Parts: sequence; structure tokens; C-alpha cells
Amino acid sequence: MAYYDVKMQDTSDNIIVTGEEGYFDQKKNYSFVTKNVMFMQGSDNDTLYLTSDTLIATEDTLKNKSFYAFNNVQLFQNDMQGICDSLAYNFKDSLIRLYYDPVIWNGENQITGDTIEILSFDNKLQKLFIKRNGFIVSLTDSTPLRYDQIKGRNLVGYFRDGKMDIINVLGNGQTIYYAKESDGKYSGVNKAICSNIKVTFKDAKVERIKFITLPEAVFYPLNNFPDSESKLEKFKWRDADRPKSKKSLSGRN
Repeated sequence: MAYYDVKMQDTSDNIIVTGEEGYFDQKKNYSFVTKNVMFMQGSDNDTLYLTSDTLIATEDTLKNKSFYAFNNVQLFQNDMQGICDSLAYNFKDSLIRLYYDPVIWNGENQITGDTIEILSFDNKLQKLFIKRNGFIVSLTDSTPLRYDQIKGRNLVGYFRDGKMDIINVLGNGQTIYYAKESDGKYSGVNKAICSNIKVTFKDAKVERIKFITLPEAVFYPLNNFPDSESKLEKFKWRDADRPKSKKSLSGRN
């Protein structure tokens, strides 16, 4: 065991882990760090920061590395922020898996689901898998508060240059979308149900919604859109939980 200002470093993958207590078993290629944990990977301009109560690192006989973070997990990167209870990061498939009430943010988009998987190469977001109860909320106007909303059974998303580009809704699709004219003024609100949906983004904001099958839809003039219809079931805006910077992770200074 090591105590106080523990630091573990993996130069081959540009990883540094710090904490207050640590343990390393060289024979089993197993280590853990606990208390005030900080995981860092990447360059100065594009580093992934992760904090948690405990972090475990393993390496199998084929040199495949995995990290597991437990309790009060927070993520911060320039293109993405996130929170969850537990996380697994497998280097072989480049997947970051978030479990138990996960939330991630990308630009204006808040993304939730039962489980979230993020595919990332060289610290660049590539693809997103939301398994069960996928829900995307985007703040489209702050005065008054208006939110574009997309939900479905499973969602698969694609990124371009670190920003959300396309989301495919696979099953039980529902949307609320505030449509705008070319001059930026709202033309109304479209509320629809459709099993499968393709959503295109521009500058990390919803630009176009394509219904793959015939939807059940109602278009409301903006002034006639009732407040009772403005939130899909289980809507929850969690911007207050969003890590705003590296320093904000777990209240760090």
C-alpha cells in the first residue's frame, strides 16, 4: 500500500492517476487508487479528466488494459462532460461504459439512458450507444425556457469533430421540436410519435427530424402550445449537475 499523494503513470497510453491511497500487484497486473481520485489521459489541450471514489486498473495476459471507476464518477473533456455511479473503460474496444443513472452532455445536448456507451479514438468522440430509455434534451430558448426533446427505446449517435451529428432512434420514438423559420423566429411546435427516427444536428443543435415511418404528429402554433404538452414523460433538466470545468470535478480547487 502507498499513502498520501499517490501517483501512478502509464506513459504508453499517456495516463496519470493520482489519489491518497494506492496499491499495485505487479504479478497480477492489478492496481487500485482510492480517496480523491483523479484520472487523466491525453494532451494538455484535449485531456480526459475523471474523478471517482475508487479506480481499479487491470491488464490481462494479452496486455489488454481496463479501468473501472466506482461511486460519484464525474467526467470532463472539452467536447463532453458526464456523471454516473460506475464506469468501465476498455482499451481494446475503445469503449467507455457508464452505468447507474448516467448523464452526458455534448454542446447544448443532455443525454440520458439506462446505460451509455461512448466510442472514442485518441480522445475524440466517434459514436454513442444509449441502451434503454434513451432521452436527449436540448435547451432551445432560455426566455422563456423551451426544450427540444427526443426519446426512444435505444439510440445510436454519431459525432463529427467532437459534436453531435446524427442520432438514430430505434423503437418507441417521441419528439418535441420547436421549428424555426430562416430568420430564426419560431413557426410552431411539432410533437410526434414514430417508432424509428433520424435526427440531424448542426452546431450541436437539432436541425432536422426525419420520421422513418408514418408518424402520429400534431403541429401547434407557438402561442397555442399548452404547457401540459411541453414535456415528454420522465423529462428532467440536469444542467446543475454538469461539470463545468476540470476544477469543478468533485469540488476540486
